[in-house]
Amino acid sequence: MGAVLSGAGVGADEGTAPSKPGLEDIPESCVALVLACLDPTEICRWACLNQAFYRASLADFVWESKLPENHQILVKKLFDFDSSSESKRDLYARLCCPTRFSGGTKILSYDKHEFSYRFAM
Repeated sequence: MGAVLSGAGVGADEGTAPSKPGLEDIPESCVALVLACLDPTEICRWACLNQAFYRASLADFVWESKLPENHQILVKKLFDFDSSSESKRDLYARLCCPTRFSGGTKILSYDKHEFSYRFAM
């Protein structure tokens, strides 16, 4: 009458096996710490795995180390807005797009490995 076997592999619903842990079971904070060690292209690839990885990829500290030290000054001069209200990921994306300045005679584009500044033709 109503006997229950402990550890018999029966889940909460009668007759179902317990699910195996998967990537979605890793805490977002742990995923974000791993993503912070990757380059931007890899971060974007890993963000496509599932919702936990995507949400972790949005964390500001993941993108902080990818930005140049003077990013606040660059954003203010190039885009004329206060960068404190925008996510670090969006700031990184803005800086990576080639941007004309100085009357359109110069172009600035940021890459983590190479800072590009050239004159427009």
